[in-house]
Amino acid sequence: MGILKLLRRLRESSSSGANLPSADHPRHHPNDRNDIPNALADDPPATPTPSSQFLSHLSNHPQTLTRELVQPYLSYETWLRKAFARGDAGIVGLAGLVPIYDGHQSTFRIRAIDRLTANREKYLMPLPDDKLEADCAPAIAASLDEYRRNFEAFTHGTLAGLDWSNVVVAGSSALLPLLSRREDVNIRDDPTVEKPLETYFQTIASASDIDIFLYGLDSEDAAITRILELEAAVRKNQRLLPGEGLSLRTKNAITFISPKWPYRHVQIILRLYKSISEILTGFDVDCACVAFDGRQVYSNPRGITAIATRTNTIDLSRRSPSYENRLWKYRNQNFDVFWDCLDRTRIDEEYFRRFVEDFMDLSSLKGLARLIFSEAVLTRPYNGYWRKRYLKKVDDGGEPALTPESGYANHDIPYGERFTADKVRKYVERHSTGQHLFGTIQVVAVEGAKPGKKSKDELVGKVSFLKDDPGRQMIGSFHPLSEDDWTEMAYAAGKGDTGKDSEEND
Repeated sequence: MGILKLLRRLRESSSSGANLPSADHPRHHPNDRNDIPNALADDPPATPTPSSQFLSHLSNHPQTLTRELVQPYLSYETWLRKAFARGDAGIVGLAGLVPIYDGHQSTFRIRAIDRLTANREKYLMPLPDDKLEADCAPAIAASLDEYRRNFEAFTHGTLAGLDWSNVVVAGSSALLPLLSRREDVNIRDDPTVEKPLETYFQTIASASDIDIFLYGLDSEDAAITRILELEAAVRKNQRLLPGEGLSLRTKNAITFISPKWPYRHVQIILRLYKSISEILTGFDVDCACVAFDGRQVYSNPRGITAIATRTNTIDLSRRSPSYENRLWKYRNQNFDVFWDCLDRTRIDEEYFRRFVEDFMDLSSLKGLARLIFSEAVLTRPYNGYWRKRYLKKVDDGGEPALTPESGYANHDIPYGERFTADKVRKYVERHSTGQHLFGTIQVVAVEGAKPGKKSKDELVGKVSFLKDDPGRQMIGSFHPLSEDDWTEMAYAAGKGDTGKDSEEND
């Protein structure tokens, strides 16, 4: 290793810079020299292949656990997270990413080997057998053209004709059009359905909005200009005249409110990213690591692993206040959860079943306890109204109902057939406790709230963008938390209200 470091220093001192190692796996590709700055705090860990070839790596090892194959790539992603947190310059925008439709998409298939060999007690909210995908079945839409058709149906044409410069759609709004069609949702053969593909996405994602992220812009003014352009394109597709659309500004996002169903709300995240890689590296839930830039669909090895196994893996270093809610959200898209450290012998599961039956106060449920409670909800006979009531109570406990992949929303923005833009405004005004500002895009993005209103002091003047300190950027969320309290409530349940109470009782 000392010789390799010496060679690296010699290469860095070269005036031409030839053969500078790539940030994406330098030991394998010494000529890919554009991914890494001249000086970083540490060397990136090696991986068996470049991240861009991860699909081929999986297909070449069909009998090896996916969770084992992805480990070196997770180490590399952790290195990337630290590099972005330090503000290192020079890492290319696609470092660590996998282009899905690059000719190898046919190899992207369901891998059942992890589920068949793992201890089933380590799964949270496990999928029943009738919702499991068959081993080696296609995991995604077969082609980029099919993905585009799915995306058009999911968005109801809201982004048609968009200039995609410095813009990606990421998270669930990029993921759901990518996934293979669910066998448990059968709409395609219903002759009474006028637009079966749109109806399919309204069925599986009835409350999802469209999350847009900005990257590669060098100033806040450029970002505001881009937001104004995006709003104009969206409103044109919604058949609204300039200035007719209603927008909502909060501290962390601007939302173009849907004028009526089935148009979805479009949310612009108020953070400036350097690259698509930085966006996906910051996401907390694995399967959400999907981005569409209008030309290609990208994920990373962590996202590929989740999609191939239909399982999200707990990573407490990525946990935020909305982490468990989003794990539940993706459980409803047939992604269960795996945590190798789970010890079910310490959980009083009967306590959580009684909790569900009596429908006790949910505001105190946090961490693992919330996921155990969600399991109990899933064991009840299906009742759509009851589940919505459960989700509403969870959200009343402090978590927003509509939260994009990195914790940006702090308001419940309703969506559905009965909600026009005016009804959305009235609902938010009546229920929201956070600062917010409604108006045209000019009002919310450029003018802002008038000075002097204490209830809107965070929203005065033109919009500003989040600037993290390096420590907080290690987690993509606005609300990173420690792991100290994650299991405490679940393991203490039935023995006292909290772990502290249990100790006192002992």
